[in-house]
Amino acid sequence: MISINVAAGAKRPHPTEQYGSISATVSLQGEAGSLSDIPGVMRDLFQAAQAGVDEHLASQTSSATVDPSSPQPRASSTPASTSGPGVRPNASHPYRPTTKRSPASVTDSQLRYLGKLITDTRSSLPAILAHHHVGDLRDLSCKAAAQLIDELKAQAVPA
Repeated sequence: MISINVAAGAKRPHPTEQYGSISATVSLQGEAGSLSDIPGVMRDLFQAAQAGVDEHLASQTSSATVDPSSPQPRASSTPASTSGPGVRPNASHPYRPTTKRSPASVTDSQLRYLGKLITDTRSSLPAILAHHHVGDLRDLSCKAAAQLIDELKAQAVPA
């Protein structure tokens, strides 16, 4: 006797959940009396396994159909796998998560102006860098550079 194991599986989108799915896997074991019987036994086992998967998915899908009287999932809800820092629902596509972009970097013109203001106000560059927790002015965000420019302009002595 020759032992044969087959498996069939499928996964389909859940009919009522935004990011959910329904899956089924069936494993079957059979025996063939000779090498020539193997293809027929395998075909029969695969057909039976696939029929089991299809039947299970059909029963799960029909039990999960939308009941008009039941509350529907809200478009703003996100699954646990896509929630957390840096991920938010996209307004134009509420089911598609969008990752936040990092802040814009300091511009070359801001760097030039900061250099001039630091020199004019005789400010300490190491103190500024330490205050902003950066190693170089190029590490500042555009917003932080704009705030620093405003602070230094306020310190500047009119000529």
